[in-house]
Amino acid sequence: MNNAYLELQLAERNEILRVLQELTSLIGTNADQIEVLVEALAEIDFILMCAKYADDLQAAEPLLAEPNRKNGLPVLRLYEARHPCCPLIGWYRSMLCWTTRHLLL
Repeated sequence: MNNAYLELQLAERNEILRVLQELTSLIGTNADQIEVLVEALAEIDFILMCAKYADDLQAAEPLLAEPNRKNGLPVLRLYEARHPCCPLIGWYRSMLCWTTRHLLL
């Protein structure tokens, strides 16, 4: 009985190794495609993280105003502008981050 149990354990271990080798072989043959997929997923994850962070900050995309009459360059008007790290500063927020409300570049 003891020998049969040891043989079953050995057979199970051999089967696990065989399955792992087969999976490794499949992954190896598709490594380039898997790498492209992982990079695409990482980029999507980064974009979604940026969107969530912007939403948490109630950020808005800056809009270009009418071109400057003097030099013809676009004007960037920032309303409620602040550095994104300002909410992390704590009590400095009321003193530093919210003082300049509108900025014309």
